[in-house]
Amino acid sequence: MTGVEALSLLREGDKCVKRKGWEDGVHLYSIRFEGHPSAILGSHKYNKHLEREYEMVGSFVDVCITTLDDFAYDDWEVVG
Repeated sequence: MTGVEALSLLREGDKCVKRKGWEDGVHLYSIRFEGHPSAILGSHKYNKHLEREYEMVGSFVDVCITTLDDFAYDDWEVVG
């Protein structure tokens, strides 16, 4: 699916998606709270991947750009 479709699924809440080629356990997921927008979170392995890529996660801009760049690709799939 496209990155926009993956993001739309996450916004619905209680969904889990990843890009093809990402190892098991590396994914984004969402949690829906009654009356609130869905919270989109990275799995523990996803967050560890970002920490390795940017040894000091102090570069907030780099992390944001990497995450946004992922959604430009059309190789997303539903997990679980």
